[in-house]
Amino acid sequence: MSRSRRINRSLLTAAIVIVVLLAVGFAFIATRSPVADEFVESLATPVDQLSLLVHSPDGRYTAAGTALGQVVIAHRIGDRVEWIDSGGEAPLTMLAFVSDELLMSGDRTGLLQAWQLPEFEAVELVESLPASVAMTCAAFRPVDSSVQMILGLADGRLVTIDETGTRTRKSGHRGIKALILSDRNATLITAGTEGRIIWHDLEAERVSETRTEHQAEIPVLVLSPDGGRMASADWDGEIRIWDPTSRKVLVKFDQPDAVSGLAWVSDFIVTGSWDGLVRVWRVSDSAAELVTQFDTRRPVHALTVESASERILTVSGGDSIDVWRLSSSDGLSEP
Repeated sequence: MSRSRRINRSLLTAAIVIVVLLAVGFAFIATRSPVADEFVESLATPVDQLSLLVHSPDGRYTAAGTALGQVVIAHRIGDRVEWIDSGGEAPLTMLAFVSDELLMSGDRTGLLQAWQLPEFEAVELVESLPASVAMTCAAFRPVDSSVQMILGLADGRLVTIDETGTRTRKSGHRGIKALILSDRNATLITAGTEGRIIWHDLEAERVSETRTEHQAEIPVLVLSPDGGRMASADWDGEIRIWDPTSRKVLVKFDQPDAVSGLAWVSDFIVTGSWDGLVRVWRVSDSAAELVTQFDTRRPVHALTVESASERILTVSGGDSIDVWRLSSSDGLSEP
């Protein structure tokens, strides 16, 4: 074989190796970083230290709360961004929509406030609440012709407020971090700082069952859209899928870092993490599969998913609400 042929063959071999290495490299990058169409926009706000994020039931508003006591409202994601000076200076510890147009906040000092949207008018609330105790979560259920409000407190107490007055009782937690309503609003499920999940009979206002499946604080609980399953997640990255009626764990799985945000869409759950990753999991009654993940490059403090299932919103302690889209190939969005 001539020297020139040997050189040509060597060059061809080297070219093939380079192409293969580049292909592997690009594949590796694709699995670690979002593709171009995942990031949509950053909604700049006039405030900093955004740490809470919630959607109104009808999806018209997204509200974010800050560690400085302020509230930001985004109308239909990006159409208009406004902020409310709540008058407080303590970090917000709770943000919730009572209805499509009534937003409520609570801060570390126990200050509870509400605003009527879209006018941003302050709404007068009850004053007979435990003083100087942070409210961490809230739920609302119809009772007769009015709405009953249930608050979870950082000291472990539950506060029920309705037309009959204000009642406070112990929950069984050292501190309450999350709560949801189940069984057509007849049952309250709470999660605590000590890792317990507790079911409460709301008519009797008593504990009906306590389960310990987590060893770390549980910051988030969510129900599936049909109410037939519940997801819980903790600071160790452990995630559990439950049958909320039988109160049994269906699936156990985990991620490498703490779960700081959790949302349920169809047969998928979306998790946010302090490591900056947003992960999408396909879940069934017997298994969980990681479908995709992308790096937001900042710790995720909270996340929510638009009702249309096409966009994920995150806040990371800065001055913006970041918006992400998952492509139809991920199986989350409709084609």
